[in-house]
Amino acid sequence: METTFKFEMTKKAQNEILKLQEKKIILEAELRTSSERRNAFIKANGYDRLVVAAYDKEHNRINNQLFATDEKIQSIEAQGVSTSERRGIVRAATEYGNEWVLVKSDRSLGCSGATKVGFYKPLGAIFEVTYTRYNGFMRNVRGCGSLADTTSVNSVTRLMDGEAQDLLRTVTREGFTPESKTVTTRTAEEVAAIWSGMIA
Repeated sequence: METTFKFEMTKKAQNEILKLQEKKIILEAELRTSSERRNAFIKANGYDRLVVAAYDKEHNRINNQLFATDEKIQSIEAQGVSTSERRGIVRAATEYGNEWVLVKSDRSLGCSGATKVGFYKPLGAIFEVTYTRYNGFMRNVRGCGSLADTTSVNSVTRLMDGEAQDLLRTVTREGFTPESKTVTTRTAEEVAAIWSGMIA
């Protein structure tokens, strides 16, 4: 069955998928070999709990790698960009974000979140990036000290022009309490001005 993707993939994305597909073929062969070795051992020696557990551990390790490879392929196909290009998009939104437009923000004691929409010039495409910045307070939270002063990217989504313009129409800000939530609606003129500046 033919699959239709929402966006045309970049050359880098196509090359990365080819490499991942090659890796997937190797992992699938390793998985079959692992299963055959396990079954052959049981047939020849009977069920030895420790040995079979070792075979199962190897099987699970390979299976997890295969699952992660599949997920990466699906992500690249969905967005049409390679892993390195995705990093560039995230850097543009989080480190050089003045040219990116805020559409949602939230704050809590240990972190602040933001969703921004911007035009990524190297690819000539619009993206939505959602991320969370953790502050120094996280050092006081048991088991979360490593999060202090770090940024975690929640999602990177490539947008059609109409989708981007719809997101630009409102700005949602959430604070420490539900009562502090505000939603600001931009006028059509404001959206048009932002859009013109974004894609210039």
